[in-house]
Amino acid sequence: MAICLHYELVEQVGEKAIYRFGNCLQPLDGLFEVDLARLISGEIPSETPMSDVVRRLNDLLPQQLANRVFGKIYRYYEEHKTYLSHRTAELSAVLFCYYFTASGRD
Repeated sequence: MAICLHYELVEQVGEKAIYRFGNCLQPLDGLFEVDLARLISGEIPSETPMSDVVRRLNDLLPQQLANRVFGKIYRYYEEHKTYLSHRTAELSAVLFCYYFTASGRD
């Protein structure tokens, strides 16, 4: 099963970034905030709940969709040390589960 999501960087303040996201061909109504520098450095402990790592700024779309977008942004940030500006992603359940299983996150 594949899910098509679109997301874009709204604002970056210091190391924090705010993204808006949504299903493809629909408004990007969801908003979340992440701080990947703190996460990768270990300042945010690995046992931190995903809802605290990927902090939704509104409740218009479910946490699970924000987490899926986060997975793509995380991999890009880990490689390039910069936030991904925008992208459309087709995400399969297998790709999504890999990150969370490998890192021990739920």
